[in-house]
Amino acid sequence: MWTLSVIFILVYTFFLIAVLIGYNRIEAFNDLDMNAITSFSVIIPFRNESQHLLRLLKSIEVLDYPKDSFQVLMIDDHSEDDSVAIIRSFRASHPELRISLLTNSHADGIGKKNALISGIDRADFPWIITTDADCILPSTWLRSLSAFIHSNNLSMVIAPVSYRPNFTLLSQFQFLDFLALQGLTVGTFGLDRPILCNGANFAYTKSLFESLGGYQGNTH
Repeated sequence: MWTLSVIFILVYTFFLIAVLIGYNRIEAFNDLDMNAITSFSVIIPFRNESQHLLRLLKSIEVLDYPKDSFQVLMIDDHSEDDSVAIIRSFRASHPELRISLLTNSHADGIGKKNALISGIDRADFPWIITTDADCILPSTWLRSLSAFIHSNNLSMVIAPVSYRPNFTLLSQFQFLDFLALQGLTVGTFGLDRPILCNGANFAYTKSLFESLGGYQGNTH
């Protein structure tokens, strides 16, 4: 029993050291090149997100990026609340924003990945970005992604997601768990052995998605 415990501790310690080494290999990127303009299709599936959508839409309104260089495709995944009405009202009062409201019409029916496919099929621009309806987007979101893409010859970018906890004990535990997953993600990418990414800040070319067969065989 003691032997197994010692082996487990040694393996776990080695794993943590490896993740830390990988984490330290990742360099911060702060370049906001004003001349680097990439055209993005932002895909946002939603289902019963009426309490979050207005904050998301307001953050889209203040994105520091040319309005003609991005579109937003909101895909309704069978909502039963006021989500659709909120988006329609916001879109009507902000004609300068290219916001499309779609329905999850994929043949397989319901589900987030099917909703994403419905949006990607309608995307006009070469780069796809996915995020979630309960997110608030930083004003420099698209500009920083575009600068990073132009600084590196890329077809996919996995970007971080931050979590804003409240003061409940459960929320604090969720925050710590989320930080641990983020650190693990960064560390394994630094080791060139990525194990996960967050779809709330995930960018890739439409051509790459199609060449890999999309979500074929993995729609759940």
